[in-house]
Amino acid sequence: MFDVDVGFLAREDAPDLDPDNVSFRALSSVGARKAKRVVAAARISLELSKWFDDQYQTPGVDLPSLDDLLSPLNADDYSPERASKMLRQIWSLSDRPVKNMLWLLERQGVRIFSLPGEDRDVDAFSFWHGGRPYIFINPDKSAERLRFDLAHELGHLILHKGVSTARERH
Repeated sequence: MFDVDVGFLAREDAPDLDPDNVSFRALSSVGARKAKRVVAAARISLELSKWFDDQYQTPGVDLPSLDDLLSPLNADDYSPERASKMLRQIWSLSDRPVKNMLWLLERQGVRIFSLPGEDRDVDAFSFWHGGRPYIFINPDKSAERLRFDLAHELGHLILHKGVSTARERH
């Protein structure tokens, strides 16, 4: 009916994705069952992402680390606003709003996928896997809200890389 290879569905070597490494945008509204379901969908997206990399020449990851964004003279003088300004400087962006945040992030090697239809009450979530950043968004939102969600998740990817959420709200 759907022409899906049974071997794909029965694979035991599907990419592992620890829910504790996923940063949910609105964690308070994401129950354990829903989190498990969207993480399972994300695992399938990891397979698709690997296929993209195997079949095509895709952009490499160009996201600076938090250390790259901190001043070497005074690393204690940190704020998300300062990190944002440094990132704009590194990426040669002006202070004007980014017109196409999706394009910008994909050009920097971020993989962006939409959330499954039944889980679109989840705003967005992000994580790192295999050295690549991923963002999942709700495409039913307005363009302005999508830009905000993408920027917010970019902040999580940079500021919280390697930090386990342990299902706690940031």
